[in-house]
Amino acid sequence: MSVKFEEKTYNTDTLDTSLWKRIFSLIWEQKYRLFALFAWVIVLAITEITFPLLHKYAIDHNLASGSDTSNLWIFATIYLSFVFVAAFGIYIFIYL
Repeated sequence: MSVKFEEKTYNTDTLDTSLWKRIFSLIWEQKYRLFALFAWVIVLAITEITFPLLHKYAIDHNLASGSDTSNLWIFATIYLSFVFVAAFGIYIFIYL
């Protein structure tokens, strides 16, 4: 059984602006969702950037030899709040 493929050539001499106008008009109709997505991407980026910094802080101040672990519950509360913000941000991103 032989499959025959045909090549098709497209003319790329001119730019079809009507297609781009239709695409941007469809995007503009959903501008609330688009701006909300941008906002949540920024929130997610900030939380993802802070996790390694929190890990470094935990290792340097709470887990190093001879460190005082009396304030560990404060760090755990801050860390869990970042986890909840990240989880909620991912949920909202998927929802939008």
